[in-house]
Amino acid sequence: MLELAIWLYHIGTPDLAVRIVTDAATTLFLLWGILNHYAKKEAEEAFLEVSREAHYWKMVANHKQDVLDKTRENLYKWHGSRES
Repeated sequence: MLELAIWLYHIGTPDLAVRIVTDAATTLFLLWGILNHYAKKEAEEAFLEVSREAHYWKMVANHKQDVLDKTRENLYKWHGSRES
């Protein structure tokens, strides 16, 4: 919307200085949009990587908990019940 307003002003103004300023503003606006797109893409990739890593460590923790539970269960079988 802002870019459209700048271009409409640019087209309607015969002054060279105004045209240069509007061209510069448009260039900055487009550059900002492109950089924002790539920054967002990079942030999403970083988030997905951290999410996958967290999922991996959660699986490791669950596996260790399962091994611990199984070991505790076997100890109770071999050495009697908990109350003894």
